[in-house]
Amino acid sequence: MNPDQSELNENKQPLLAHLVELRSRLIKTMIMITLLFVIFYLFADNIYNFLVQPYANAVEGEEGRRLIFTALHETFFTYIRVALFAALFISLPFLLIQLWIFVAPGLYKNEKNVVVPYLLATPILFIF
Repeated sequence: MNPDQSELNENKQPLLAHLVELRSRLIKTMIMITLLFVIFYLFADNIYNFLVQPYANAVEGEEGRRLIFTALHETFFTYIRVALFAALFISLPFLLIQLWIFVAPGLYKNEKNVVVPYLLATPILFIF
């Protein structure tokens, strides 16, 4: 038996333990997304204006051009979508870390070594 197999046998867990760990990771991720959603909903108007600014600059010279909402509920749902997408975007590194923590114990050492450069580059590229 090679060292990788003995290491894998020592860390074996029953299926129920894996499901419990997966559930806890998903709950942590959902809590993070929910908290960020609430925070970003408070600033949804500012985020929306920031996202629409390039379009507003492009049509600035044309008389009477502006964005309108054609239904009463469109503003609310637009801000909900903006807050949700912002929360998902910002929480994506946290989600990927939780996924890695869940998957990493099941990988062999050489498989982990292949993934480590991507794990280091991902947050840096995400920030850029």
